[in-house]
Amino acid sequence: MTFRTSFTIKGKEVQAPARDLSSRTALVLAVLACLVSLWIRAGIPLVAVPVGFHDDAFFARTAHHLLAGQWLGPYDKMTLSKGMFYPLFVAVVSVLSVPLKIAEQLVYLAASGIMALAAMRAFGRRWFGLLTFVALAFNPVLWHNWLARVSREGLYVALSLGLFAAVVVISFPQLRRSQRHVPLGFAFGLVWASFWLTREESVWILPACLIVIGLGVINTWLRASRRVDSPAVDGKRLQSFRPIVVPFVVGFVVFTLGVGLVAALNWHYYGVFRTNEFRSGGFVKAYGAFSRIQGNTFQRYVPVPVDARQKAYEVSPKARELSGSLDGEHGHAWAMMGCSKHPIQPPCDLQGGWFQWALRDAAEESGHYQTATNAEHFYAEVAEQINAACDSGKIRCLSPRETFTPSFRWEYVGETLESAKGMTGIVLGLGEGDVSTVPSPGSKQGLAAFADLTNEYLSPPAEGIVQDFPLGRADGWVAGREKTPTLEVLTYTKREVKSSITTWNAPDVLAVLPNLKSVRFTLLSDCPVLECDLVIHSSAGQVLIPFSKLVRGTPLNTPDLTLFIDLSTADEETSHIGAHRRAIQQKLGHEIGLAYTKTSRVLALLAALGLAVGIVRFRPNRGSLAMIAIALGSLVAAASRVMVLAYIDATTFIAGFVHYLSPASPFLIVFIVSGVYVGYSSFAAPIAKP
Repeated sequence: MTFRTSFTIKGKEVQAPARDLSSRTALVLAVLACLVSLWIRAGIPLVAVPVGFHDDAFFARTAHHLLAGQWLGPYDKMTLSKGMFYPLFVAVVSVLSVPLKIAEQLVYLAASGIMALAAMRAFGRRWFGLLTFVALAFNPVLWHNWLARVSREGLYVALSLGLFAAVVVISFPQLRRSQRHVPLGFAFGLVWASFWLTREESVWILPACLIVIGLGVINTWLRASRRVDSPAVDGKRLQSFRPIVVPFVVGFVVFTLGVGLVAALNWHYYGVFRTNEFRSGGFVKAYGAFSRIQGNTFQRYVPVPVDARQKAYEVSPKARELSGSLDGEHGHAWAMMGCSKHPIQPPCDLQGGWFQWALRDAAEESGHYQTATNAEHFYAEVAEQINAACDSGKIRCLSPRETFTPSFRWEYVGETLESAKGMTGIVLGLGEGDVSTVPSPGSKQGLAAFADLTNEYLSPPAEGIVQDFPLGRADGWVAGREKTPTLEVLTYTKREVKSSITTWNAPDVLAVLPNLKSVRFTLLSDCPVLECDLVIHSSAGQVLIPFSKLVRGTPLNTPDLTLFIDLSTADEETSHIGAHRRAIQQKLGHEIGLAYTKTSRVLALLAALGLAVGIVRFRPNRGSLAMIAIALGSLVAAASRVMVLAYIDATTFIAGFVHYLSPASPFLIVFIVSGVYVGYSSFAAPIAKP
């Protein structure tokens, strides 16, 4: 894609202002921004949560199955509970030996580059394209510890921006130099399918895309009308829409084939033709049937109160099989978990965000998760029996439904707007400069497995600091009371590592500790310190010393055993090099984040005013609809994300968290940059048109 140096204004060809960056300068500065962005991202440790059964551990488990050629693994209640694209991404990145978070950042930078190129074309300035890219590249939300986990949000942010950018490029053919419509449509279809298969609430981006497509169609019609003023050539006018229609049609075909392929593979392996049990099928029907039952009293956030569940048990033998779990120990645990995070009026009951998982647990306990078809048939029978009782009037119910969305109530409007107000503040805060790290909870084996899969440096576990580099060498001595200890290395990694231990007599130790049986040793190992232990065998039994503890001094001193390290490459003097570098990276990210936070609200207000002025002053013969489309579409995308989550927050469970709102952050940045410039351009003449 090259930059146009001339534009047509009122039928005349005029040169673009000379005050602009050269292509080489813009490219060099963009590459520099990429490198700095990646360097900051590299300094933020990955937070491994191997105990996160429904999130991090699930994605890691599925990625391991994909790597083993087992598709999504043996079927259970989690197998088809979430989109499969993120685990696939993790698996591919693991094979390529690229750190997971660096790979996510690279995808995001690629999406930012496409968005920046589209903005450069639409606004007619290289420097504006560079400004857009730099502003996106340093999006501080991506450095927040919420997105440092093995979670799909980090990739979803990039896919959301990439999908929107692709829609802009397709809707405004003048923004692209190449007229090869099929490859563009193919790429769009792949991004669309990837986006769809990552998270389940994909509808939020639709309004923004429709606005861009609508403005693109209007723009193409106006351009064709200026070229053709005779009704006899309407065919040529319609022909001008081909660069828009063809890529969208090809993209839809590729999207359908991609999603269909995943559904077909699930049918082959599990016997059900669907991508996700939370999108369609028996589980959604059963949830909808339960949630249509009206309880004696309404309780906000509780879609199926206890009295509604009792009615279900009375009319549905299949639902009755779930009662021991839903209203037993497991159901109570889910209810207490929800109430601890989101207190409600007593008594505590199953809230929407937790009822769905309690329902799946109950079905598993009652033996209906041996196969996917078994689970599908069971849920379908539950839904059929409850719906039949509702339709016959045996129990009081709402209208039939197959959705997780609560039935509408007018009081939700005010509550949604109140939630949206708070969430808007979170989005405008852009992470509030929080580039800190949090501990990685879990066992040593679990953390080692995450490090092995993601090729990442992990944040220290809660109990102490763990270094990321290979041990290298450790020299020291070990002494036991009854017999001379022996040493070996225990590894927890799948990586191929080399370790050796050389031992010899320790006369110097014997002279000082004549009552102990001692031996000197040199340990050589290329095993990362997170993933190996030194095992000491003595008369007192077996003792495991983490490699991270092999620093100068006495890492072990008991009545029966003493281990002393004279020198190790894991000494604090060495480890502080990496820690100091990461501190600098995080400090820089923190300062950038604070700068975004302090300026975003004022700039967003200016952008809103600029967009409003730009729309009011827009004239087809002197303005660019592509500029309006980028600014307005970005605003709508950010607002749509906020409103969808605000409704969930007001009706189902707390959703006002940075990681849920993170997909709105790049759209806010694009809106700020483009909205301000649209306002400025509306007063500047002439305005460049693509």
